[in-house]
Amino acid sequence: VPSEHDGLHTHDKYGDFEVLGKTTNGSDYKIVVRFVKTGFVTLVNRSDFIKRLFKDVYNKINYFGNGCLGDLSKVKNLSHDDVNHLKVVWTNMLKRCYNSNDSDYCNYGAKGCKVSNRWQCFEFFLEDVKLIPQYFIAKQNGFKGWCLDKDYYSANYYSLHTCVFITKSDNVLYVKSKPFSVSGDLINGVYISTLEVASLLNCDRAGVNSALKGVQKTCKS
Repeated sequence: VPSEHDGLHTHDKYGDFEVLGKTTNGSDYKIVVRFVKTGFVTLVNRSDFIKRLFKDVYNKINYFGNGCLGDLSKVKNLSHDDVNHLKVVWTNMLKRCYNSNDSDYCNYGAKGCKVSNRWQCFEFFLEDVKLIPQYFIAKQNGFKGWCLDKDYYSANYYSLHTCVFITKSDNVLYVKSKPFSVSGDLINGVYISTLEVASLLNCDRAGVNSALKGVQKTCKS
């Protein structure tokens, strides 16, 4: 039976950890554990301690050797559905970059594409997500038909400063055309969404796409 005494111990998966002491609540008590590699401190009941059924949520071995969930109890102002959807977005991002068995790895990880150290932790990704351009537009649509894109900035890594949310249809277009400029009586500027431009000009989105492709000179269809 593994010892509960204070001092250094070893977890088969997460390496060395320290027992810092115990907390008591009547006849019940929990063991205070701190993982050496990450510094994460957690409370563990005796049964889980003996069976080593406790995790280091900041150890990046958990997701393709380059990702961890972090402490999701610290995440505020996101619904359960939002967190679940964004976890899929985050996991797929890591898979493309670090899982050589993923079908998209050849276009990402094999070409040196990486995820920033901060975003390798899901907790920190969730902290940053509201600052990503067009996040709130994507959220209003329940994220349906939207994706996280780094090609807008011609970046080779995913981070807060190299990503935007765009529609999947726009993503296909931007791989070829990148950001586009619009000049006219109503709006002037650089945009990343044909849907946004069509809305601002009160015109058909097909007209915006045709103008970008050079089929016609104006956005009116």
